[in-house]
Amino acid sequence: MAEAKHQKYDVLKLSEFIIKYYNDNNKRITRMRLQEILYFMQAYFLLQTDNVCFIDNIEAHIEGPVIQAVNNRYRDAGIDPLYVSKSYVRPHFTDDDIELIREVLNFTYDWSNTMMTKLIHDQKPFRTARDSHSKVIPPDKLKKYFSK
Repeated sequence: MAEAKHQKYDVLKLSEFIIKYYNDNNKRITRMRLQEILYFMQAYFLLQTDNVCFIDNIEAHIEGPVIQAVNNRYRDAGIDPLYVSKSYVRPHFTDDDIELIREVLNFTYDWSNTMMTKLIHDQKPFRTARDSHSKVIPPDKLKKYFSK
């Protein structure tokens, strides 16, 4: 049976992969930056595949995008850098998806934390959700915004 071209991934396993990428490149990644990268990853998958990368909601909080599972997992780190555990096992991604994931990581790699935060805070899907009761950024709104 042929492997599906695109899949939905566990956001925590995807997070570990991103952290490992940063650790391997000797670059600092914080919980906030991780969630901002996941925000852009979700938008990119929506644009490129018409599917979400992960099923967890992205919420717009005052400090930035928040995926509750990621926030809960790495909350104790505060503003300190994140590191993968010694027992890290690389998750399986389809070839097409690993290419998309790496494109987002490479594209955002040199962005400063300040620039990334400002960019997200200025985007309509984020602003609208932040001012709403639910705080959830609907994937269709994210896709529509980035389709412009």
